[in-house]
Amino acid sequence: MKRLCLFSLVACSLTGCGQTSSHLPVTGIVKFSDGTVPKGDIASITFQPTAAGPGTKGASGNIGADGSFELRTVKPGDGALPGDYRVTVHVMQGYPDGKSMVADIYTRASATPLNATVAAGAENHFDFTVERP
Repeated sequence: MKRLCLFSLVACSLTGCGQTSSHLPVTGIVKFSDGTVPKGDIASITFQPTAAGPGTKGASGNIGADGSFELRTVKPGDGALPGDYRVTVHVMQGYPDGKSMVADIYTRASATPLNATVAAGAENHFDFTVERP
């Protein structure tokens, strides 16, 4: 009996029995400063953690025709882990050698002016304004 209990305890700790995901739903809208939506053959947004390390992961999503997005880390709609992020936006017309429809500064985590903090208990809806190239 002791072995069965020990096995159950170990199995639960490895599989996360009874635990809920710490991912939080994240949504938002991406638009140009004039209110129009950046459109292209490929349109995506990425949240990259500002601090690297165990327990940090990026999240991404496609930007819809209306500019809306919903992030995923592991599976569609699961959101992002709590934390601070640099946000990049990629909208390309033509692939693979297409033309960027947003200014280059928004496509690089080291340069982007876009940031977000995902937090438990917060709405975690972010509206971003980007500029054309």
